[in-house]
Amino acid sequence: MNNDVVVSCRKRVLANGLTILFCHRPQAPLFSACIVSRVGSVNEGPGLTGVSHFLEHLMFKGTRAFGTLDDGSIEAELLAKIDGLAAERLSEQAKLRTHYSGGCPERVEELTAQIAALEAELKPFSVPNELWTIYQRHGGVGLNAGTGCDGTRYYVTLPKNKLELWALMESDRLRSPVFREFYTERDVVQEERRMRIDNDPDGILLEQVNALLNLGSPYEAPIVGWPRDLQTMTRKDVQKYFAEYYAPANLVICLAGDLDEDEVWALSERYFAAIPAREMPAWRFAQRGVQWGERRVAIKLDAGPRMLIAYPGPLPGHSDQYALDIACELLSGSRNARFYRHLVETGKAFYANIFQRSQAWSNSLLMSLYPQEPCTSAELEAAAYAEIEALIADGPTEREMERVRTRMRTDWLESLRSSAELASELASAEAFRGGWERFNDLERYNEVTGDDVQRVLRQYLQADQRSVGEIVSANSDCDQSDSLV
Repeated sequence: MNNDVVVSCRKRVLANGLTILFCHRPQAPLFSACIVSRVGSVNEGPGLTGVSHFLEHLMFKGTRAFGTLDDGSIEAELLAKIDGLAAERLSEQAKLRTHYSGGCPERVEELTAQIAALEAELKPFSVPNELWTIYQRHGGVGLNAGTGCDGTRYYVTLPKNKLELWALMESDRLRSPVFREFYTERDVVQEERRMRIDNDPDGILLEQVNALLNLGSPYEAPIVGWPRDLQTMTRKDVQKYFAEYYAPANLVICLAGDLDEDEVWALSERYFAAIPAREMPAWRFAQRGVQWGERRVAIKLDAGPRMLIAYPGPLPGHSDQYALDIACELLSGSRNARFYRHLVETGKAFYANIFQRSQAWSNSLLMSLYPQEPCTSAELEAAAYAEIEALIADGPTEREMERVRTRMRTDWLESLRSSAELASELASAEAFRGGWERFNDLERYNEVTGDDVQRVLRQYLQADQRSVGEIVSANSDCDQSDSLV
């Protein structure tokens, strides 16, 4: 798997600490931009889970310059009134946490109605989706964003002659966002949580197993947040969070496309260097606590049976993570892999997969199993462990190893076809993996041997370190006495 293709880019760090990457790609008269902020659910704490994802939504609500018809005076006055009512409502909600404090639910409902009325007064002054409307008018596509455990990413692709428009719009978003329609959008985020997790068996299972795996770690909370935190979050909470974690030195921007390099640097200085420098946020370390034995939860739902099994992995950047990637590919990376041939094709499973989830501060392995009748979850679980043990005992063949390396190289080359994907990958490597050069790490997989695969499977997939979640029929008599969630 010789990697004779190497991606290169240029890097500058502005005086305020913001990092800019540029990758020249002359294939089409376009460019893709990705902005990464090193902030995700791992940076949150009790009471603020979900704030990173909620903030991502609010970053599309405009700034003092766009998204509004007001000169700022009326909007500022109404927003201040809303903030005051929200603070009073939060105080009343706090009293309702116990029966001792004498909280009044009717007062909470009254304050909620007053907030909604003031947000309605603001509507005539707002211009919804103006950011997207402007980009579309100028040929923009793919405007989107995503929040993860460690970072938040913002994307767009535009014609090459719209670079200055992009710089103007995005620098303004990073300098002076206005979080309009805050409580209306909070309802949207709560509905997203209900759709993705509360009403989705796979979402429930992942949330519970993730909490089991990461007990005591900031990775324990779901990205979308716990319901109670979403219900009590205020605009001032999010403004403070933005000010702390969207400091220029905490941002990485990558531009990939047919752009003139001198223009990239000139516009970066003109627009992004003007954002005032702020102190970097304090890092919160995210290591798991000691796990004293297998953790297991059975979840009764009106849904088909399925299992999710998680193991802690090596520290990010450790050489073992490359061996584990190959091990996962050997087990479930294709129709030639062992899980497919021995579990799916034999009728034991609808689906069986294992992969390594790489995060900034913590790696883990996740195995999904969906039994096919008459095979039970317990039988499929045992069969999956047997496949892993067989690979540990006998090791992979050289043909298997070469097939995996070839497929990984093909996938890597395929990722180069898209400037949007390349911009995202380069920015992420710079933000979380020690530098954009890590994007070219494909050669590390050549160093992995069959012995390495056997060793890492034996070392990391230990029975007393796994966290197991199972969905069982709501009519089942399963014993949940050992459940930790």
